[in-house]
Amino acid sequence: MLEEKGTRHEAFGTYHEITPPARLVYTHVWVMEGSAGESTAEALVTVEFYEEKGATRVVLIQEGFDTPSARDDHEGGWASTLDRLDAMFARGN
Repeated sequence: MLEEKGTRHEAFGTYHEITPPARLVYTHVWVMEGSAGESTAEALVTVEFYEEKGATRVVLIQEGFDTPSARDDHEGGWASTLDRLDAMFARGN
């Protein structure tokens, strides 16, 4: 669940592939507060992890958006999330 600016968003999905430590594949939908239970289109998310020069490169692909605007919003959200993870690991947390 994600809460942003006082709005509650719930995420649901199903894992289709878990291949440690290299790959995750899962579906993803959002149910937004006030939407009477309606969800976004089901997206397919693939996350791959590659070791490179002592670090990990993450490749994330999300497919199945219902609008270009939804795609663009998710691009910004994923970039922000990955930046925060990078900063957290850099601090050693």
